[in-house]
Amino acid sequence: MVLKGSKRGIKGDLVISNSIKILPSKPEVRNVTISSRFAWGHDVPKGGLFVIVKYDFIHNNTGNDQSIFQWQYKEYGTWKDFNSIEITDSKKLQLSVTKEFLFSIQIFNSYNTYAPIRVRITPKGSKKQSITGTVVEKDMGCLRQLTNPKLICSL
Repeated sequence: MVLKGSKRGIKGDLVISNSIKILPSKPEVRNVTISSRFAWGHDVPKGGLFVIVKYDFIHNNTGNDQSIFQWQYKEYGTWKDFNSIEITDSKKLQLSVTKEFLFSIQIFNSYNTYAPIRVRITPKGSKKQSITGTVVEKDMGCLRQLTNPKLICSL
């Protein structure tokens, strides 16, 4: 018996056609870590704080990483979006992705820097824009805690 779309190889072995399509599935974000460094000087009032997010992006045949980021702070028990957090750098090394965001001095002056903050990452690939993965949330203390690890901020 010969399967449709197949051909006989050397010595009569059956070779199945290479026309199999791999369907995309939801992309994933794993192993999220967060670190920080001061911007333009040695203390926050001079410029702000760079927050560096590292994670592994599993594309599952959806293309390159085009994930969506939402930075949020907690106010009176409700998570709210920061108005504008600027992405300043982005690097990719195989699965590992590093993105750097600037929390400017205006953010330090406008928000309670002792309030809990988090990042929400919605995994999204570049090929299949309609396919998004499960949102990953990473709590990270507060902005003041990132500038001084001895401080404690309640989540």
